[in-house]
Amino acid sequence: MERATAGAFLDVVIAVGVALTLTSLLDLDVPGRLVLLGLLGGACADTALRYRVLSRREA
Repeated sequence: MERATAGAFLDVVIAVGVALTLTSLLDLDVPGRLVLLGLLGGACADTALRYRVLSRREA
């Protein structure tokens, strides 16, 4: 589980950086709740997918 969360954290940091850059360049006005909800959902899905892949590789 630790390897899955570590990898997912890096993915989230990169995704947030890309999203922040795009919203700044395109001058988009996005509600904070929507951003946080998307971040939370993406992080959960990424961690679950990484955990599943890692557990199958180790089996």
